[in-house]
Amino acid sequence: MDPHHHIDHNLEAVKIFDRLASLYQEKYMNVDAYADDLQWLLSRLQQGAVVHDLACGPGNVSNYLLRHRPDLRVTGSDLSENMVMLAAVANPEAGFSVMDARLVHKLPGSYDAIVVSFLLPYLNRAEAGALIGGIKEKLTVDGYVYLSFIEAPYHTSGPQTGSQGDLVHMYFYDEAELMPVFSKYGLSVRYKSDLRTVIANGAEVKDRTIILQPIANNI
Repeated sequence: MDPHHHIDHNLEAVKIFDRLASLYQEKYMNVDAYADDLQWLLSRLQQGAVVHDLACGPGNVSNYLLRHRPDLRVTGSDLSENMVMLAAVANPEAGFSVMDARLVHKLPGSYDAIVVSFLLPYLNRAEAGALIGGIKEKLTVDGYVYLSFIEAPYHTSGPQTGSQGDLVHMYFYDEAELMPVFSKYGLSVRYKSDLRTVIANGAEVKDRTIILQPIANNI
């Protein structure tokens, strides 16, 4: 049993992100370090593809996508109102709304790609599994899931001190644990990469990006 399942760490994190939205934007708006990953996805999206940026933050990934592919129809959502406001300013051609990413199954329509950039660090094991299942429901038959997370054993999850001294509970995942979840929902890994980065408390971590597609279309 997950010992933290009864505490909504996601909502706790959102309160902090809401307060520090501008600082987060200043630090993380440039996503060029993940350019190879994003370009892999962009090269496979059709003209006018419909993309949703889930837990979009200040719209940093949306901004990258639209700068390189202005033909894309991009929407985004985040539970932090201040993040959504920043995302809308940064990407006036896209549409953003306040929404809990855990309610992804309530998004209207279907999507050629759903981007989930570093949301998993704020979701426990049960929430992460439900999220993957909800995303699969909203994909087109040949859609893609862009998923990035901090690679480490789940049992090392716990409170981390942010750059402003706030304590944020972060969940870590390794690919071996996530693979059965992907298989359960009929998703197959098409691409993956690793990047060494440093989190707010100064610790070096491994960021992993995985791009998935429904198994039936991964031939």
